[in-house]
Amino acid sequence: MNSRPKSIARGPVIVMAVTSSVTIGAILYSHYSQVWDREVMREGVERDKERLRMKRKMRKEQEKKQQQQSEGVVEERKYDWIKSIQPWWSKLSPASEHLIAVWM
Repeated sequence: MNSRPKSIARGPVIVMAVTSSVTIGAILYSHYSQVWDREVMREGVERDKERLRMKRKMRKEQEKKQQQQSEGVVEERKYDWIKSIQPWWSKLSPASEHLIAVWM
C-alpha cells in the first residue's frame, strides 16, 4: 500500500481559482462603479440646487429692482402733481411755498 496522499488534479484547481478571481473582480467592479455613480449623481443634485438658488436670487433682485422703479414712478407722479398745483397755490397764501417744500 502506498502511504502517499493522493494529490488533487491541477485542472479543477486552476478552474476554481480563475472562476473565484473573476467573480471577486466582478463584485469589486460593480461595487466601485455604483459608488462612483452615486457620487456623480450627488454632484448633479448639488449643481441643480445651486442653480435654483442663483435663479431665485436673481428673480428676487429683479423683483426688487422693478418695485423700486415702480415706487420711483409713484414718487415722481406725486411730485409732478404738487408742482402742477404750486403756481395756483402760491397765489392763495404766502406760506404755501413753505408747505410745498415740506411735502417735497
